[in-house]
Amino acid sequence: MTSRPCIVCGTLAAGSYCDRHAPKPGSRAWRGGSTRQWRQLRAQALQRDGDRCVKCGARDQLAVHHVVPLAEGGALGLDGLTTLCEPCHHAAHRPA
Repeated sequence: MTSRPCIVCGTLAAGSYCDRHAPKPGSRAWRGGSTRQWRQLRAQALQRDGDRCVKCGARDQLAVHHVVPLAEGGALGLDGLTTLCEPCHHAAHRPA
């Protein structure tokens, strides 16, 4: 099977997600999967941010992060997205 980058972290995987980021049964992503719109927005955000983490400048293990989570009223649009490396992405999700 051909490997391709995980859409979350960029690690090579057999499908859209690596084992670490594979959607869990019952989650929204598992039910609907990644949409074409999300993949396009993600690619645009990565390009806009120069394929770098906007916090630390790292170029590997990148994730596109919703500044305001969709569940909290964030909009699905380029303005609401930012590129973060995995460590910065995890830090963004930790309580302050």
